[in-house]
Amino acid sequence: MKIWKVTDLDINPKSPLSFTPIFDLDNYLKLPRSGSSVAIVGAGPKGFYGLQSLINKLREEDCGAIDIHWFNTDDNFGNGSLFDLHQPEYLITNFAIGNIDLWKSTLGKDDQSQNLTSWIKERVSQPQQVRDEDFASRALVGFYYQSGLGAILKSLPKSIHLYLIKAKVTDIVPNQQSEKYRIELDGEYQQNSPQYDHILVATGHSEKPVTNDGLAKFGMVSLNAKYISNIYPVEKKMSSIEHLHKVGIRGMGLTSIDAILALTEGRGGRFIRKDDEVTYKPSGREPLCIYPFSLSGIPLCPRPPKTQPKEPYFVNQGFVAKLSANKGRIDFETQVLPFIEKELEAAHYISWARRIGYSNMPEPKDSASVTSFVNQILKKELDIPPFSMDAFLDPFAELEDTNATHYHREMVSYMKRGLKELSYGTEKSPLLAKMDVWSNIMPYICELYQFGGFSPSSQQKFDEYYHPRFSKFAYGPPSIQIEKLLSLCKTGILFFRLGRETEVSTRLLTGKYRLTSYQTKYCKEVDILIDARMPKVNFKDNPSLLFQNMLKRKLGNIFKNKRYCTGGMAINESGNLVSKKGQPTSNIFLNGNPTEGVTLDNDSLCKVRNDFSLAWAQTVVRDFKKSTTYTLEK
Repeated sequence: MKIWKVTDLDINPKSPLSFTPIFDLDNYLKLPRSGSSVAIVGAGPKGFYGLQSLINKLREEDCGAIDIHWFNTDDNFGNGSLFDLHQPEYLITNFAIGNIDLWKSTLGKDDQSQNLTSWIKERVSQPQQVRDEDFASRALVGFYYQSGLGAILKSLPKSIHLYLIKAKVTDIVPNQQSEKYRIELDGEYQQNSPQYDHILVATGHSEKPVTNDGLAKFGMVSLNAKYISNIYPVEKKMSSIEHLHKVGIRGMGLTSIDAILALTEGRGGRFIRKDDEVTYKPSGREPLCIYPFSLSGIPLCPRPPKTQPKEPYFVNQGFVAKLSANKGRIDFETQVLPFIEKELEAAHYISWARRIGYSNMPEPKDSASVTSFVNQILKKELDIPPFSMDAFLDPFAELEDTNATHYHREMVSYMKRGLKELSYGTEKSPLLAKMDVWSNIMPYICELYQFGGFSPSSQQKFDEYYHPRFSKFAYGPPSIQIEKLLSLCKTGILFFRLGRETEVSTRLLTGKYRLTSYQTKYCKEVDILIDARMPKVNFKDNPSLLFQNMLKRKLGNIFKNKRYCTGGMAINESGNLVSKKGQPTSNIFLNGNPTEGVTLDNDSLCKVRNDFSLAWAQTVVRDFKKSTTYTLEK
C-alpha cells in the first residue's frame, strides 16, 4: 500500500482553478444577469455533485440562458475545506483511491470520467505502481476534484454562465410577490441583489457549539492552559502548543489522528520505515506527552483495503422488502440487529475456515447454507475462537477493572493485531471480514433508516450507540496511520492510559485541566485540551446563521421522528426542504450533511448514497423548460 501525495505527481502545484475568476462580495452585485438564476450554497463534493447533475440535465434540454451562482466561504470550490490544496500532506483520506470517483457521467471526453486511480496513473512516471487499494493525501484529492471542475468550466455550453462567489451565505429571503429568493451574504442586506428561481443548499459539517461546561472559558482566562475546539487548519490552530506542554485529546477517531500527527510529523519529526517497522525520529519540537481518550474507549483499528462489494446473506433487498410494511415502527434491536449478528457470525466462521485450510464443506451461497455451514463448523469443534457480538462491539468490555499501564498495553496490542490481520486479507481475516460486513449491508440499513423508518426510541438508540460503534470499525484509518501511532507509543510521546468516560475538570490551583479515568484509576493534568470530536448534526441546538434564519423565517423545520428530534432538517423524499407548516418549500433543496438524521451516512465523498441533487436538477430543468416553451406574447 502506498500513500500518494501531490509531490509524487507531475502537476502544476497551483490550483487547477487559477485561471478561473472567483468573485467576492464587492463584485457580487456587478455580475451580469442573462436569464434564469440558480444558486448553489456550499462548494464541497456534495455541492459539486449538485452542479454536475444540473449541468448534465441542462445539456439534455434547451432551457435558454441560465446563470448559476455558486457560493463558498473560501477558495475551495469543488473540493471543500476538508480537501484544501494547501494542507499538510501527512493528512490523508481514509478512502482507498479506487473508491473515489467524482464523475456521475462523462461530458464527452474520456479523461473526464476517470476515478482517482486513473487520474493519478496519468500523472506519475510509473503508473503500474498505482493500485486501487492505495491511499492519497487529502490535498491530492482536492487537486483531483478541482481538476474535474476545471474540465467542466472549459466545456460549459454558451447558454450556461457559472460564477464562483467567495462569500458566506447567511440568509435566504423569499420574495412575497413571486416564488423567488434573495440571498444575503455575510449578514448584510444587498439591495438589488439577484432573485433566484431555485436554490440547492449543500453545506458541510456542522459548526462546533460553544461548550457550556466552562472548559473553553477556563482556557481563555487561565495563564497555564489552553482549549482548542477545532484543529483545522492544523498548522494555525496548533501553533501555540509548545515543546514542554502536556496535551489531552478528546476523541479517538480520525480527527484525533490528524491532531496527533500535526503535533509530531507536523513539527518536523520523521517516520522512518525499516524492515517492515515504522520508527519515529523526534525533532525536539513535539509536546512532552499526548493523552487521547474517548467516551466509549473503543480502540482504533486499520481500515481494510478496497474490496469488491458482496451481496449479504441476510440483510439484503429481500430483507428490506419484508420490513417495508413496518416502516416507522421498525425496531432495530429486535428486527434488524439479530440478522446483522448472523452476517457477522457467518463472516467470522467462514474466514476462519479459510484461514485454517478447512475445505471439507462447500462454502455457503445463501442464508440457509450459511446457517448449515456455521452449525457444522461448531459441531466439528475446530480450533476456532467463538464469535461474540458483544466482544465485537466492545473489544475492551473485560477491562472494566484494570490499571493505566495494562490499559495502554492492551490498546497497543489491539492495534498490532489489527495490522497483523491485514496480512491475511479480507478473505482469511475474521476481523477484516466482519468490518466488510458493515460496508456491504450499509445501503440496506440506510434504506430502512431513512425518513423515520425506525421507531423513535429505536432510531435514538441506533444513532447514539450502534451506528458510532459499527462505523468505528468499518471506517477506520489506513494501516500507515496505525503504524505511526504505535511508533509514537514506543517513543514515549503517545499514551493510552485513560479509559472510557474520562472526566475532564479544571484545577484553579495549577491553572490546568485534570483528566480522571475511574476505569484505569489514573489522573493526569494537562496544559492543552483539544476537542477532536466531529460535531453531530444538530440544527435544533446549534444551527449555523444560515439555518437559524431559515428556521426563523419558517422556510424550514427540524426533522422529528415523532418524539425523537434528530437534529437534521426536514425534507421530503426528493430532498425538497419542508417548511414549518409541513409543506415543501418551493424550489429549495438540501443535499449532504444537512439531511443527516433524516437520512444516514452522508459521507462527503459518496456520490450515490442519499443524493438529492438529481431530483433538484430535474426540477430546475422541468421548470425552466416550461417557462421557455410557454412564453407569453407581448
